[in-house]
Amino acid sequence: MADVAPGVRVRIHRPAGIDEPGPAMLWIHGGGMVMGNAAQEDAFCRKLANFTDVTVAAVDHRLAPEHPYPTPLEDCYWALRWLARQTWVDSTRIAVGGASAGGGFSAAAAQLAHDRGDVKLRLQMLVYPMLDDRTGANGDGGRVMWSADDNQLAWQWYLAGADPTAAVPARRTDLSGLPRLGSASVIRTSFTQSVSNTPRVCAMRVCRCMWRSRSEPSTHSTSLPRMHRCPNASSPANAEPCVRLSSTTTCIPEESQCHDTKPST
Repeated sequence: MADVAPGVRVRIHRPAGIDEPGPAMLWIHGGGMVMGNAAQEDAFCRKLANFTDVTVAAVDHRLAPEHPYPTPLEDCYWALRWLARQTWVDSTRIAVGGASAGGGFSAAAAQLAHDRGDVKLRLQMLVYPMLDDRTGANGDGGRVMWSADDNQLAWQWYLAGADPTAAVPARRTDLSGLPRLGSASVIRTSFTQSVSNTPRVCAMRVCRCMWRSRSEPSTHSTSLPRMHRCPNASSPANAEPCVRLSSTTTCIPEESQCHDTKPST
């Protein structure tokens, strides 16, 4: 763990056996902006780091309603700036990601990075992100894990009277220049999210494909991976969906629910 600012701490998950500077991701926990902590993501962050060879720093940010906008977002952004300055991080391969509220904070942090120009992000990994304060405004038909009323109350506590056009990622009208999304297939509506872990599995696979293996750090692609039929299959009939960066990249079989790794438009 590392203290990066007053009230802001990160939990660092580094792949074993890597000495040279490498890619890194700031991971932001979920919890509707009003609950949760970085420790709840330990198991996932360890899997992500070990599966992708990407260092993951999970940030503990302050929570609404005690700390409304912009404090939680600035906490996340402070952690992102801290991560970008570390000697063990390749500053050309930095990402931000999160699930649910963490996905919303990730999108907002990516927008801040673009506007302030002090961190160059390669990727934003938004997993069923909480992006829009208007989501659930008309109610919904029931509760899965997070209801429409929950969503509205959480946004009310977070915004605390702040201008939504400045504070809410989905209200931004100019998206030019922002880093690419990790996968369109992992974006879900927050309050209707499934209990399935499939979106996180897809996120790990896309993240791995983005940065290849540790033995090929200098040949990464500048575009997102797209679906292929695996050329290593014994016959076309046995070909399995996979993602790859080029003809020399090891294919990564996809989960059956994770079909589309093209960037959204």
